[in-house]
Amino acid sequence: MFKEKIAVDGIITHLYLIYNLYIKSKIFKRRYTYSQWGEDLFIKKFFFNKDHGKYLDIGCFHPVKYSNTALLYNKGWTGTNIDINPISIKLFNIARKGDKNICAAISNRRSQIRVFIDHFFSPINSLRTRAMDDTFLYKTGDKNFIFKFKKSLKVNTEPFINLVNKNFDFLNIDIEGFEFDVLKQINFKKFRPKLIAIEIHGNLQLKKNTNVIKILEKNKYRFRKRFGPTCMFVKTYE
Repeated sequence: MFKEKIAVDGIITHLYLIYNLYIKSKIFKRRYTYSQWGEDLFIKKFFFNKDHGKYLDIGCFHPVKYSNTALLYNKGWTGTNIDINPISIKLFNIARKGDKNICAAISNRRSQIRVFIDHFFSPINSLRTRAMDDTFLYKTGDKNFIFKFKKSLKVNTEPFINLVNKNFDFLNIDIEGFEFDVLKQINFKKFRPKLIAIEIHGNLQLKKNTNVIKILEKNKYRFRKRFGPTCMFVKTYE
């Protein structure tokens, strides 16, 4: 496919980004929902009386496709979008000029790592070629599996505190199994989102998910609702 041959930079890439946003994705057309599972309808309802809030979207992927923040942006919100895919950030720089858009992986130190993607417009990317467990979307030993990770690229890593310095109302995290690594870097005494949407594959009681649940509960977040793999946690003030 043509999009699989797209490079990170160049005039052809820029023209395809414009095509992707304005022709294919029709970002000028306001929609009832953008999320893959209808999460944004719950999010919009939760913040129904807040017209100018702030969001932090880690693993943002695309400004409208599968976006949990597009409805908030249309409402007047702004925020910070972070992704390891440089093409995703280029799309956000075109579509959301008022946002802070960062190409980086969140780590406990500054360095550079190699990431793996199917192609630059794929919603799936990873810091490793092998999945963590049987519930992971691209776990398979079959050479015919869907996500082949045909491309690899180097991405800078940064500690969370170097990337985010202002409080936010809504936190969205979708980073293919590395959610806990990010959560444990967030100082929830300084940053106090009222709602957190986080992708958790499999049952919430599975051993691999307990660290995520524990750190959220420790910081006074309670599970409210699930949409596909996306789980909503609401801040409590007990």
